[in-house]
Amino acid sequence: FLGRSRKGLNLRSVGESPATADAAGINVTAYKYLATVLGGGICGLGGAYIALINGGGVWNNGAVNGQGWIAVALVIFASWSPAKAILGSIVFGGFSVLDMYIPQDLLPGAFYKMLPFLVTAVVLIISSMRKSKKHAQPAGCGINYFREER
Repeated sequence: FLGRSRKGLNLRSVGESPATADAAGINVTAYKYLATVLGGGICGLGGAYIALINGGGVWNNGAVNGQGWIAVALVIFASWSPAKAILGSIVFGGFSVLDMYIPQDLLPGAFYKMLPFLVTAVVLIISSMRKSKKHAQPAGCGINYFREER
């Protein structure tokens, strides 16, 4: 979608250079607003999932248990690539449920609970070593765009 459709390419151009996208006739405000609303909706689904699965249907203190840190590390690992984000979430999710599938007599159960965080730290170290412009965030990310200042 992001690389081959007109809407996806418009979204990418709004993220990279809002002024250029605006000059091309793309409604920058609408694209940014829609992307923010969809992103917030996906975050809401994640919060509902945590409340339903980890909290037994009730939100309680400590329900996240550090999984937010893993989510931030996943964003850094993905380096703005949806395919890498999907692969990374499968890998991190696999390490999170590993304790259910490996016998507890091999290693203590706390080791399996710690493993996702250890893998996350290793992935962050490896990801921070690459310094490529190809993997950088879009240039217009987090910058307000005012059409009058163009």
